[in-house]
Amino acid sequence: MLSVQRRMTELAVPGAIWGAVYDECLALAVDMGYADSFMGAKGSQVSFIGHGLGIEIDEYPFIARGHMDMALEVGMAFAVEPKVVFPGEGAIGIENTFYLSNDGLKQLTYSSEELVIIAP
Repeated sequence: MLSVQRRMTELAVPGAIWGAVYDECLALAVDMGYADSFMGAKGSQVSFIGHGLGIEIDEYPFIARGHMDMALEVGMAFAVEPKVVFPGEGAIGIENTFYLSNDGLKQLTYSSEELVIIAP
């Protein structure tokens, strides 16, 4: 999922179409072999990898399927949370918060991105 996050950071520039960023990240996850587990268990997958921050829990921008008429703008802040889910085994994902500035995309959250395995 770090690769998906990295791809999002390459794509998230002013003017990038929200849905196109999602589509590219989904395509990468599928190419990596995660078609049945990306963003949920098969049959209950969600069609987004990110959402804006603000007064409400989820706000614009939505890095999601179908949002082809909205573009990223300087000043937007959003969380990106790609994950894969394996029923009966667990989930693997990452979530970070970003801000789109005049100088490009800035990561606002900083903590270890090393894999943490929680034993049953």
